[in-house]
Amino acid sequence: MPETVPDVPAWLESSYSFEHLTTVLRTLAKRERNRKAARTASRHQSHPSKVHRAVHVASNVQTNPEHLAYYSVAAGADPENTPFNRYSDILPYDRTRVVVCAGEHEDNACGSTCPEGRYLNADWVRELAGGKWWIAMQAPLPQTAHTFLSSLLEGVSPPPDPSQSPAPAPAPTPSSFPAGPSQNLRRER
Repeated sequence: MPETVPDVPAWLESSYSFEHLTTVLRTLAKRERNRKAARTASRHQSHPSKVHRAVHVASNVQTNPEHLAYYSVAAGADPENTPFNRYSDILPYDRTRVVVCAGEHEDNACGSTCPEGRYLNADWVRELAGGKWWIAMQAPLPQTAHTFLSSLLEGVSPPPDPSQSPAPAPAPTPSSFPAGPSQNLRRER
C-alpha cells in the first residue's frame, strides 16, 4: 500500500498550473530559437563566399555575440566537411567537437582547433551524475568509417576545459523554485 506524504510542497503544486506550464514552454521555445539563430548565423559567417556572407550579415548582427561563440557550428558547416555529416541539420558545436589527431596522439598536441586533425561529426559530452566525459556521434558513413576507426587508434582532441569556453547567456531561474525537493512524495513498499 503506497504511503502518501500529506503536505505537498507549494513549488510542486504550482508546477501543475496552466500558467506555469505556459511559462516553461515559452521559455524553452525562446531558448531553442536563440540556439537555432546562433547556429544559423555561425553557418553564414563561416561560408567561403563573400557574397553569401554579405547577404546574411543581418542574421550575424542580430545574434548575441556570446550565443554565436557558444553555439557556433562553423567547422561542421564548412563545405569541405558537409559530405562527412550523416544529417545536414546535426552538426557538432565548435567548442566541444572531437578532432581526430593525425598520427600518434602522444606526439601530437591535438586540440579542437587543430588544423592537422581530421573532421568527425562528434561532440564531447559530460554526464551530470559522474562528471565523466563521453563522445557522442552519428553512425559513421562509408566515407567516415576510416576516421571513426582512427579515433580509436590515433587518439582525439581532449575534452574541452569548461573554464576556457565562453559561457552562454544566463538562463532565467524561477524565484519560487527551491534547490531541490527534500522529501519523496510517494513511497512504494
